[in-house]
Amino acid sequence: MLHRLDEFLFDIMGIFVPGLITIAIFIVYPFSILPIEQVNPTFKKLLFYIKELNSMKFDPLLIFLVLFIICYILGHVIKVASNMYYQLGKSIVDNTIIDGLDAILENIKKYRTLKTSYNETPKNSNEKRIYMRKWSIVRFFVDNLLKIITFDAPSYDYKFENMYKDTKIRLKEEYGISYFFENREWYPFYKSGKIVSERLNIKTNTRQFLAKYNFYRSVSFIFICHTFYMILIGNKLAPNLMIAKYSSIIIGLDIILWITFHIKYKRYWTMCGNEAILGFYNSVILKEFTEKE
Repeated sequence: MLHRLDEFLFDIMGIFVPGLITIAIFIVYPFSILPIEQVNPTFKKLLFYIKELNSMKFDPLLIFLVLFIICYILGHVIKVASNMYYQLGKSIVDNTIIDGLDAILENIKKYRTLKTSYNETPKNSNEKRIYMRKWSIVRFFVDNLLKIITFDAPSYDYKFENMYKDTKIRLKEEYGISYFFENREWYPFYKSGKIVSERLNIKTNTRQFLAKYNFYRSVSFIFICHTFYMILIGNKLAPNLMIAKYSSIIIGLDIILWITFHIKYKRYWTMCGNEAILGFYNSVILKEFTEKE
């Protein structure tokens, strides 16, 4: 019972909360502080209706139910839209721009390797340490920059690679299941591992991490949308209002929050894959130990 309640709460977090955040930052906050005389004529009618609804007295339970339904539906829309946004970003940035740059850099690297002589490489251990430290710092900044500008994330951590391979080997040798060797796509393995571990009642954090990465992806999408909202529309709502004067600070905060949730989404995407491998591994290889418990 508690397990089901836990799953329900995580699902709510991943769908309802993004809907609530969207309503709060796009509608409630801007229009609640805008005086009608300072509002752009385009938005005056909308603001008038919102203020009229605000002045009416409704049953608090009815307001809560209506708000919950609207946020829940909106949360589903955001979930789908954020998935499309990340797929588009992956197609443009990861598969086109980054792959193209990788190919160019690889050719430059090959050219430099042919041109580099022995005299240009570090000769003693101290020079080698300085050389490696310099490239370690560069790699640190490059790796973190790539985390921000790219949209794709590893399906699982490289530390789980041996566990992933061992599971597929045991499935083939002991159960005669060779599908995962013939079909190397990640999703069938992930989905099968999730189902098997749940049926054998092996505890993993897969569902929690799934809900979290959906939540972080949706919120990341909300803040990148709000950034463009502030750039394109924010100043036009009420040019003389404080919100317009401090729009650059709000945009800066939007960008910081977008980066934060963007990186967290990618991290939990990978962690969800780790949990699926761990659950499948325990189901197939360590089944006898889990049964004794």
